[in-house]
Amino acid sequence: MHKDFWEVLFSLHQLVEHRLRKLLLFKCSEINSNSSEIIFDSLMQKICNDIKTFKHLVDMTYLTGALNDGERKKALSFDANRDSIAHKLLKNEVTDKLLKTVCRQGVRLLDSLETALQRIIPKPKMIIMDSFLIHEFIE
Repeated sequence: MHKDFWEVLFSLHQLVEHRLRKLLLFKCSEINSNSSEIIFDSLMQKICNDIKTFKHLVDMTYLTGALNDGERKKALSFDANRDSIAHKLLKNEVTDKLLKTVCRQGVRLLDSLETALQRIIPKPKMIIMDSFLIHEFIE
């Protein structure tokens, strides 16, 4: 069971990071609610993709108004807990209970970020963008 939670935890972190980038990009894009079109600016996509740290990504998403204070705190807490577990992993000090708790925290955070995205835009009928890239981030 221990191994499954490791995979979940580190996958959740990447999913949360991807969702934060998407949230920031949508918040900074032109939205035509009449035609349900979203137009992504390629420069804005590059800027969103160039944010290097999770903390800076959370802060930028908060500063644009895409996240509220509670969501910002949840994201930073999840990141800190994940980092703490990663450091403890090196010393073999992590219990199954702690892993399970932080994995649940990550799943709840993903739901919260989806809610934040729905505050910014309604579900679109069409999305127009130059390109769509998902980068692998190594910390």
